[in-house]
Amino acid sequence: MHRPRGGLAATLLLLVAVSLLLQACAKSSTEEEGPREPAKVEKIAGTDVNRIELTKQAVQRLGITTAPVHDADPPTAGRTAVDDSALIYAPDGAAFVYTNPDPLVFVRAPVTVQTIQNGQAQLTQGPAPGTAVVTVGGPELYGIDSGIGGNE
Repeated sequence: MHRPRGGLAATLLLLVAVSLLLQACAKSSTEEEGPREPAKVEKIAGTDVNRIELTKQAVQRLGITTAPVHDADPPTAGRTAVDDSALIYAPDGAAFVYTNPDPLVFVRAPVTVQTIQNGQAQLTQGPAPGTAVVTVGGPELYGIDSGIGGNE
């Protein structure tokens, strides 16, 4: 199993940065929409997964970009691939990605990583080919998803 580099100190630093970024996003609003929270988190019924909806401004500030899940190269039955930058690791070591099923909407999806080579993670479990996954901004979404830096 591939483990993220940098350890606990890097994770804590990232979470502090996410907290500060979310606080900055929470203080701003657009004139057209009026005051609005930068992120809305809702539990998906019947699951332990959240649906995260961001404002356009929050997506821009976080620099979120996506890329599609694609077939493994070389093609292998039962395997797909994603940019390794899409991978996020929970504290227990479980790997996941954030999908982008609708504009401004993000949902965590578990993955099983077989190997990582040349910037590509080969998956034996995960979203279907063609599914958009977040390649930049995933750790920030994880912070929102887990409630780190939220307004009390």
